[in-house]
This record gives sequence, C-alpha cells and structure tokens, in this order.
Amino acid sequence: MWRVETAMVDQTNDRHGLGAVNRDGGPDGPGCEPACKPACGPGCEPAERALSTAAGVRLFAWPRCDDALRLAAFARALAPLSGDPDVALVVGHDSGADGDRDLALAGLFDALALELGEHDLEVLVVELRTDDTGAPAVGPGAAGEAPFESRLRALGASVHGLLDVGGRDPFALARLGHAPLRTADDVRRWREARRVAGALGAPLREALLGLGDGTALWLGGPSVSQVGELAELLPRGAHLVVAGPDPSGRAARAALCAASVRDRVDWIDLGARDLARVWDEPLELLVLDGRRGVPALRRAWLDWRMHLVPGGAVVLVGNVAEGAEFLVGEGLRPCTRECDAARFVAPRLAQRTAEPS
Repeated sequence: MWRVETAMVDQTNDRHGLGAVNRDGGPDGPGCEPACKPACGPGCEPAERALSTAAGVRLFAWPRCDDALRLAAFARALAPLSGDPDVALVVGHDSGADGDRDLALAGLFDALALELGEHDLEVLVVELRTDDTGAPAVGPGAAGEAPFESRLRALGASVHGLLDVGGRDPFALARLGHAPLRTADDVRRWREARRVAGALGAPLREALLGLGDGTALWLGGPSVSQVGELAELLPRGAHLVVAGPDPSGRAARAALCAASVRDRVDWIDLGARDLARVWDEPLELLVLDGRRGVPALRRAWLDWRMHLVPGGAVVLVGNVAEGAEFLVGEGLRPCTRECDAARFVAPRLAQRTAEPS
C-alpha cells in the first residue's frame, strides 16, 4: 500500500531556528547523521520543514524517474525498509526539471512494485518548486543562498537520511546535510543505527528519566517502535496517561498494553480538549504533538498549562522549529533539542488559568 501526500516547499517555510544535531555521535558516513551547519552566519541554522507524517524515521530521496536502471537500483536499496511501519519515504519532485509528477510517480511505483512487491511503506511527495524554465525559483532565501538551497536545508533538518543512487547534483544534495546512502546495505546499517540511538530521542528520554513518581500526559501517544524503549524508561512509581483517540494508534496501544508497564499506563480515547475539561491531577511532564501545526499546539498548551506543576517538563514532538518558537514565547525555558523533539522547563510560577472554551 502507498499513501502519497503532497507537501509543498514554498518560501513561507524559509524560516530559521535551531537545526538538527548529530544524534549518533560518530563520524559522517552511512548510518551517521552529520550536524547541520549554520546557513546564514553564527547562531542561525536551518529550520525544519514540517512534514505531515507520524513516522518516527524519515528518509529523503530525489530519484531520477526517467532513468530505468537507476530507478531499479533505488528500489532495491529500499528493501530493508519494506516491512518497517515506522519509516516514511520522502520523495522530492521538481516539476520544472522532472516533468509531469503523475507520470514520474507512476514509473517510481512500478519500479518499487517490481523490485519489492507489495508492502506498507509510507510515501510523501515533496514538490521542490521551480519556475517554468526548470531553474530554482528566485526570491529571498537564507543570507548568501538561493531559495532553492535554503529549502533543501530546511528539508534536510526534518529528515534523518538521504538515499542517492546517482543522477542528481551532489553539491545540491549536500545542502541536506546527510551522508548519502547508496545500497541496501547502507540503508540497513542506517536503520539499525537509528534503532540503537533510541526511538524516543534524547529530549523525551531525559524527561522520562526525571519523572520520578510523577504523572505524565502524552497527547497523541507513542508509535509502535517507541513502545519498547518507553517501557524500559518509565519509572516504577510514575503514571503515564495517553490521550489518543486516533485509530492509527491502535497498534501502539496494543503493544503498550502488552508491555510490562501496562499497570502504570492509561490510554484514554479522548481528544486533548475534552480530557482537559475533566482533568484534576497535577502533571510533572506534558508531551505535546507539534505535527498538527502551531494553531493546534497553541490550543493544546492553553488547555493544559494550568495542570503543569511549576518547573515541570514539556516535550514537543514534531514540527520543532515553529512549535519551539511558540513555546518559548509562552515563557518556557528550552533545554535539549533534536531534529524531532525538544524539551522545555515550565517557569516556577506557572500560569494556572486555562483559555475559555
């Protein structure tokens, strides 16, 4: 099965904030994620490009769909991910340079079906917008960069790896900040390295380790791949509540209920706002889902901030660049930050009132 969602990369997303960091701590190479360097001077790094996916790991590729041999090699390289439910493939397409998108995608999917057969890898298509001549669109980007290059940097901050089997300008792809993966073995090592690094990410791991016997609320809930590490890290005296009415979380819910922490976890089929109306327990940790955009994040924060204890932890998962800016503006102090998540500390004199319904 293929779920294709088009995400436009336009100039409204050429923003700047803190970028990704090297999670793996090793030298650059397959399986290692190099740190993003500032694109516009000291202290200014590329912002993430928000991608609408719940997948915990995202691999970017910009295949040449008009080259049958390279397309077949590209499909074979994806074999290690064919049965992985927590990986999304982010495919770039440039209408100016690559031609009709529907035709290009038809060739891509035919190659994947031929090499891999039927599987459930999620696919998102990112349109790398150009003008009618195929040249990068003009207009302001990061200081000293064309907008196209700035967009690639923003996209690179929101994915975890790059699959490149040739045919594209390596200098342009270098803007993504990831060492290219070229074979199935490269992809397999890269995926295993991300599992070793931890599915939860440093910000959430640190917050869980500091939870003690407190109560945590996770709006949206974990993915299936995060359940194992979550079960290992949740302190014995802690209580985790997951507000997850979305049917897509059923697999994670089943895995969590079967884990050793099931007596310390409550999964509630209510949305964030409905649950907030009846909640009466202080929270030491609040996990917010930033993938639904800043307006939804703002509503969730205003509904739940009154329940957060002074000095409590807040972890933002997804869309970190824009979401972090909002939370800092709300008086939260930023701590640990990675590509997918950021940890904050609430002020000691926390706001204790909620926004009227």
